[in-house]
Amino acid sequence: MILYVTMVTPTHIGSYESHILDDIWFLKPSSIKGIVKWWARAIIGGILLDMDMLDIEIIEKSLYQIGLGSKLGPSRVIIRTFTLKQPDINSKDINVYHRLKLLSMGRRENKEAKVREYMIGGEFEIILINDNSLVDRITTLSLILSGIGKGSRKVLGSIDITRVVNFMITEQTLKDFIEKTYDKIKEFIQSNLTPKIIKTELELPPFPTLSKRTAQIGIIRNCDPVKLHNFVLKSRRKISAEDSWILGLPRGRETGFIVKNNIRRASSIIFTYHDKLPFKDTEKIGIVSILQSEDFPDKIIHKGQKHKEHEIKIDNQAIKRAVENIIKDLNNTFKVEWIWP
Repeated sequence: MILYVTMVTPTHIGSYESHILDDIWFLKPSSIKGIVKWWARAIIGGILLDMDMLDIEIIEKSLYQIGLGSKLGPSRVIIRTFTLKQPDINSKDINVYHRLKLLSMGRRENKEAKVREYMIGGEFEIILINDNSLVDRITTLSLILSGIGKGSRKVLGSIDITRVVNFMITEQTLKDFIEKTYDKIKEFIQSNLTPKIIKTELELPPFPTLSKRTAQIGIIRNCDPVKLHNFVLKSRRKISAEDSWILGLPRGRETGFIVKNNIRRASSIIFTYHDKLPFKDTEKIGIVSILQSEDFPDKIIHKGQKHKEHEIKIDNQAIKRAVENIIKDLNNTFKVEWIWP
């Protein structure tokens, strides 16, 4: 499969110096492979959760059989990228993304922060060499639902798929493409399951999964990518600060959340933006992917503006409540059209 893609929001993929772009290799194959592997695990895990069969061994086996590699053996997928049009670097247009300054702070040396370089507008060719068409589906879906690089869960690093070669997309809508991808991978898993699988009933999965029980995907039509990106700012949201940990930990500096042992937990909600996708009615759309899971610390400390600290306990009910509240805020702000499941 060959994908032709364009960067539509500011993108940072580091080089040997993490804050500097690699001007020879703007779009790294390893970055794409990492995203594809993450989503493959999430999709397989979600299917198994819906079957009440979530098991790490089955996930590892399925990843290996598909060709993406696992502890059972190396990946059989080769990804190559070529730059067709160089991106603009540190364009003034990037400054409208209000949260970009914080996200772009690199490591500190001599107490001075290094600012990361961002690029936008580049055009690239991505070549996938593999022996399983499911990899083509997963790769395509991964680049639609997720960005690449720094801040990729917050609209940054979003890319448009402008053309697809050697892979036929027959679905008319994004909803149908997601559903067919889910069904095809489910058929593959079921055809390779061994007998005597033990049923495991879970309220929430131990890691993010694309489960019909715990995940939701929505689209925002006529979306402003800057507005969607800035939704993560506390001042732009109506949900309480105590629920905003669902957008990722840690989130605070002078104020915000404090987590012991410097535990980091990426956002349960992934935002992307696309000028156009290879589906019907997908011009200027934002995509919201919510993947609930229980892999949060049991408790965190929230420090308010007056630096008063109080403890917040996190369990499955707290996770569900936080997701419900942010969905309400999203609906009020953007009128999200929830398309899956």
